[in-house]
Amino acid sequence: DDDDDVLMLMVLIIIIIIIIIIIIIIIIIIIIIIIIIIIIIIIIIIMIIIMIIIIIIIIIIIIIIIIIIIIAS
Repeated sequence: DDDDDVLMLMVLIIIIIIIIIIIIIIIIIIIIIIIIIIIIIIIIIIMIIIMIIIIIIIIIIIIIIIIIIIIAS
């Protein structure tokens, strides 16, 4: 009877360990997904900022060209 109790306890311990491992794996996967999403958002924000800067530079160049044309004529 003692042997049965020990076996049941071992089985329970193994099940608990497996559940803990699964939970840890799920948490790691969720953390990785969150990190990837954050990186993607940061990249998008950086790209938007770069595009805005490029547009501003283009507008400034056009204004300078217009001013030069007006002064020259």
